[in-house]
Amino acid sequence: MIVQNPFKPRGLLKDLLKEATIEARYRIDPLVGHSYILRKTAKRLGYEPDLQNPKTYNEKILWRKLRDRRAVLTTVSDKIAVRDFVAERLKDHDFEALFPKLYATASDPAQIDFATLPDTYVVKSNYGSGRNILVTPDDPVDVPKLLEQARLWQRRSYGKTKFEWAYQSIKRQIMVEELISDASGRVADDIKFAVFDGKCEFIVYCDDRFGDYCWHHLTPRWDRLFSTPPSATERPLPPKPNGFDEMLKMAERLCEGIDYFRVDFMITPTRFVLNEITLYDASGMDPLDPPIWDNRFGEFWTLPS
Repeated sequence: MIVQNPFKPRGLLKDLLKEATIEARYRIDPLVGHSYILRKTAKRLGYEPDLQNPKTYNEKILWRKLRDRRAVLTTVSDKIAVRDFVAERLKDHDFEALFPKLYATASDPAQIDFATLPDTYVVKSNYGSGRNILVTPDDPVDVPKLLEQARLWQRRSYGKTKFEWAYQSIKRQIMVEELISDASGRVADDIKFAVFDGKCEFIVYCDDRFGDYCWHHLTPRWDRLFSTPPSATERPLPPKPNGFDEMLKMAERLCEGIDYFRVDFMITPTRFVLNEITLYDASGMDPLDPPIWDNRFGEFWTLPS
């Protein structure tokens, strides 16, 4: 059982005190002009973000976090509710094939019957990112340890320290999904479509994200813009994955009439599934290298009124 980004127990009282501190800052900072989050963002980006006239990609993500309160943002941030959103927008697609199989959901992880699950699956929270437990025959489930991690997830908020509003009203649940991997057991790669009002303007392909990772930023025509880390530009660009054109069309249809969503798929040589819809790429704190792309990506995005 592999716990990604494992939480360390602090004890219930310490958790409550820590969460109270986070909640106080989350409520007070807007009253003082968002001074805390603006300072934090400026330190990461190397420039002072302008909320009054946002132009860069990161500034517009920050504006969305602090100003945009549309209900659809909460819907697509919930890894369970987003399935209904996608099913409604892509009615003519095979819903069962579009997502990983969903084996169980529960408000209390102890309600999950682990004895009925297959040998391979992933356990995750429905209201955050990076909270995953991978179970395989080589790393079988340790139920007490898994329940401890899941309960820690539920006790601790997600996104409040970075003022990511959309996660805050999601009902906290634990979900068990099919683990997407290739024939060798290698966990699927990611491909992310940045779509602005129904048009994909750039793509991020995550090559070997749990190994010798490389993030290629590409055009929809599969031309390289830049790669992270910069040394990765020396790598040959991988070929388009199977199903690329279909994924692109799906992503654009999902985002018709929406100023910006990033639609993320998991891919193997024989299959792709929709993983999630992302609102706050790197929480608006990604100093893109080279920085010119912060401005260029921002030009694609027209914020709502």
